[in-house]
Amino acid sequence: MIPVSPESCPLVQAFLAEYPGRLFLGHAQTQLKTGLQIQERHLFLFSDTLLVAKAKSPTHFKVKAQVRVCEMWTANCMDEVCEGSTNPERSFVMGWPTCNFVATFSSEEIKDKWLALINGWTNEGKEKDDPKTIPLKIFAKDVGNCAYAKTLAVNNSDSTNDVIQMALQQFGISGYVKDHRLWVSSCKDDPPYPLIGHEFPFSIKMSHIRDSGNSPGGHGGGLGREPMSPTDCPEVLLLDQCLPPDTQCQFILKPNKVVLEPLSIIGRPSEKYQSRPVTVLLLNFVPECI
Repeated sequence: MIPVSPESCPLVQAFLAEYPGRLFLGHAQTQLKTGLQIQERHLFLFSDTLLVAKAKSPTHFKVKAQVRVCEMWTANCMDEVCEGSTNPERSFVMGWPTCNFVATFSSEEIKDKWLALINGWTNEGKEKDDPKTIPLKIFAKDVGNCAYAKTLAVNNSDSTNDVIQMALQQFGISGYVKDHRLWVSSCKDDPPYPLIGHEFPFSIKMSHIRDSGNSPGGHGGGLGREPMSPTDCPEVLLLDQCLPPDTQCQFILKPNKVVLEPLSIIGRPSEKYQSRPVTVLLLNFVPECI
């Protein structure tokens, strides 16, 4: 179901009207796949925000996710994000704190266009971040006799693999990046989950701080409002330190192992357990995003 004219779609018009400086860059219909799940979604890209929506009619869309473009990431690791066959010529991995999807478009040309758009506007958004570097505390677990935690200076373009490399050096751990995994714990009620390697820990940390500090009258990035980063208000950088320990976002460095993981969580109730790479655990948390 494709809108007759994306530019005149009520959703687009309403979103543009709320913030005059915002530009509408394009619309595309795509399949978003994670694990064994496939969802038909519409992407509405603006200069600062991506709206992921579900079509109700050619003129009515329900927004399922609103994402700051500068917090997005892209990659090619499709096998680590979804199961089954994909079309690499028409697909790429895209995500944001803390979701990963394989996005498949109707043609290779449209895929290339959207990959370039997202990467270009993500980089432009990162140029506006101030500060561009934050302290990130890394906890070490099951990696031998080393310090319990180290604080690293991480910038907004450092990937998860970059952070792992820095952490190995700071902890004095010998070995390769591929032999280690960075996990994120954002809530005491949810188990930690592993990052694949291409994500931006800076964005994950900032997104968590912003979401934790949101209130009905606060700076939340709800529909129709200009999304704000904690870096827009320097004092908000202190917010994470003021949060209760069980609600702080923590990053944990662990050895990269193969674990036993219950597949029933991601849609295979008939198979109770199977040996799987830890990266698949990330898929357990993705469906809530869209």
